[in-house]
Amino acid sequence: MPGLNEILNTIQRTNDEKAEEIIRAAEKDGREIVSKEQRSAEAQAQALVKKAEKRLEREYDSSVSSLYSSQNRALLSAKVDAVNSVVAEALARLENLPDEEYFDMIFSLAKEYAAGDECVMWLSEKDLKSLPKGFSDRLGGCKDTENISVCTKPFDIKNGFVLDFGETCENCTLDAIVRDREQTLRDEIAALLFEKAV
Repeated sequence: MPGLNEILNTIQRTNDEKAEEIIRAAEKDGREIVSKEQRSAEAQAQALVKKAEKRLEREYDSSVSSLYSSQNRALLSAKVDAVNSVVAEALARLENLPDEEYFDMIFSLAKEYAAGDECVMWLSEKDLKSLPKGFSDRLGGCKDTENISVCTKPFDIKNGFVLDFGETCENCTLDAIVRDREQTLRDEIAALLFEKAV
């Protein structure tokens, strides 16, 4: 039976070779599938990482922008408060000037607002009581104020004066003058207070 053994051995060898060939092909296909899936997984992971990085970058930029915006609002609010405080303090100082300086200011304002026109100057009761002697003469001695007469009756104002031109009046109280020049004053004060910060 050596011929049969020989045939069986040949069949066995052929089967072993076929099996090895199939196994090699399967291993090769498996490696290719694993490699392909690995590349795909890596690509997906990179895409997810990039997407997450972009989202985090947007969130960071938004947070930084929000923080700067909050800081700018707080800074602006502080600047407005500082300017308001300076304006209020300046107004209080003007109201509390010594009589001589206060009426020098009144005289200067009268020259500016009357500009030579005939009018009546109305003062508060407090200012009428502290009016320096010779103030009317001083007004009469200046070309721009010579046509101003000071009324001896008090007017219902806190400070400054009102010029009555007959048909029109000019409110020259300190509050009105500050309000009239408010934006210019605020710009000038802000420039002085914050010139180094700007």
